[in-house]
Amino acid sequence: MRTVERTQDSLTPGEWLVEARKIAVERAGRLVVRDVDVTLKHGERLGIAGPNGSGKSTLLKVLALLLRPSRGSVRVLGVSGGGRVPVHIRRQMAVVFQEPYPLVGSVLDNVALPLRLRGISRPEAKRRAGVWLERFSLRHLAEQPARTLSGGEQARMQLARAFAAEPRVLFLDEPFAAVDATSRAPLKALLDDIFAEQKITVILISHDFQDLLHLTHRTMVLLDGRVAAVGETAFLRERSPVVQALFP
Repeated sequence: MRTVERTQDSLTPGEWLVEARKIAVERAGRLVVRDVDVTLKHGERLGIAGPNGSGKSTLLKVLALLLRPSRGSVRVLGVSGGGRVPVHIRRQMAVVFQEPYPLVGSVLDNVALPLRLRGISRPEAKRRAGVWLERFSLRHLAEQPARTLSGGEQARMQLARAFAAEPRVLFLDEPFAAVDATSRAPLKALLDDIFAEQKITVILISHDFQDLLHLTHRTMVLLDGRVAAVGETAFLRERSPVVQALFP
């Protein structure tokens, strides 16, 4: 029987690509994340929702092995957080932050960068980058300086760069924040197709529950750093009082 409240996952240990247990993060004497568990298997997509200041982005950084938790344990692709992440593991992860961070150089150079860092030849890196620029309708801007793009174009460039890296686990923090309303629906449809094709494990933060409803299998709702509700995204939309109160 499905329930809105916290439930135990049915998978057995050893199947997780992402496994976090009793994660807590303290800042300035205040717990911003409190005893959160997260488990994800191959190809699963988890949404994280909640009001501003609920701990969403902090939790995502812990799960992406970018921030050490104050308490608890986290393992991603078999590697424990808290220490140095091996290069071969980091290359299997990609993070897209809410604020775009375009680098100096062309759009094509920005998207090809992860491939060049892996030692892939410049022509091959640019070829692969071009494929993803085409997918995200940016091919015509390939030679334009990346920092001259609009906010929505930079958001799509960040996504193209992330997918060009061929990650096994993808972390997305409000990827639609800079995307205009007209472009949002087709971009969500494109991401849904890519997630299914690539079988990527995804953790997605959004302030819009419709984004999560379209793109995730399960959703976790945080309030004051605690898990207030977790379950199948569609079920929470229909039955969770917490979700209905926060996202009317």
